[in-house]
Amino acid sequence: MNMEKKNRLLWVEISQIFSMLIVVFHHSIPKGYEINKIFLLLANSLQYPALAVFFLTSGMFAVNYNKTSYIHYIKKRAIRLLIPFFAVNLLMLLPKYIVARIAGENMSMGLGSFLYSFIDPHGKGICPHLWFLPTLFIMSLFVPTIKKIKKTSEFVFIEFAFLVVTFIPWEFTTVLCLNELRLYTAYFVAGFYLSTLLKNIKNNFSESKRLQIFFVSFILSVLILVFNFALGNFFRPLITITGLVAIIMLSSIIDSKSLILKKIFSGKTFIIYILSLCIQNFVEVLALKLDFSWVEAFLLMFLIGILVPYLIYLIIAYIDEKMKLPIWLKAIVGM
Repeated sequence: MNMEKKNRLLWVEISQIFSMLIVVFHHSIPKGYEINKIFLLLANSLQYPALAVFFLTSGMFAVNYNKTSYIHYIKKRAIRLLIPFFAVNLLMLLPKYIVARIAGENMSMGLGSFLYSFIDPHGKGICPHLWFLPTLFIMSLFVPTIKKIKKTSEFVFIEFAFLVVTFIPWEFTTVLCLNELRLYTAYFVAGFYLSTLLKNIKNNFSESKRLQIFFVSFILSVLILVFNFALGNFFRPLITITGLVAIIMLSSIIDSKSLILKKIFSGKTFIIYILSLCIQNFVEVLALKLDFSWVEAFLLMFLIGILVPYLIYLIIAYIDEKMKLPIWLKAIVGM
């Protein structure tokens, strides 16, 4: 998600902000309603390139892992990714049970199911949306191998193979994030391989060239959405690729014109991603109980999903400024 301040590029921040807003938009679709099909298609499709952006940008900055040591790099990745993964899942166990009871659902979790939820975070997780964290950590473990392969002439073919795997028309098991690794490793590796090109994207591509690439990728994305019914299992990888390119190019074009977005969300995309759905689950159940329309429920879930994590960030940042909180404590919520 967010990079360390010293490594941040403005277009990367803007692309991450766009992607975070898209993911929250996706999570804001309330269950239990009959929703407009076009709106539903957008909500369930745009998250794919948004997630790919996070993996691509993470791969971009993974090239810097050996500035200290591999052990130090993995330790930092564990603090950044695994602490919030385990902490938020544990903290949300009771609230999820309460939400289930309010919704009239049965939620029982024995010790075996509880432990298994961490082995299969996307399929059986307490907070399934946090699958991103262990998946990215697993990718980070192989950064030295990726660096070695990058130096070989076969790297492009290996990257192509990773991309081809995303087109395989059946899902792998989500245990140990295997299906998620299948779908997104190509983008992490691409970010690693294209790091220099992407970091200097404005020097390598003129604004007119980036604008042309954006329009082509945007039009292709629209066509893929329109003809989604004919693409079958190829729909997801195709919309991921074209949407990813569109987000990157748009972000690099308008980055200096979007300083208000940076001012509002800089340093907060990670905490909003981690906590938004946890809060939205409560809003979703209450909206259904109070007989809200799906539009009202959606708007409320979207706004609350951003506002509450944002306020939590401000409160923790204020406390941290006064008494300097330990790194592990801030890491729990992605700070």
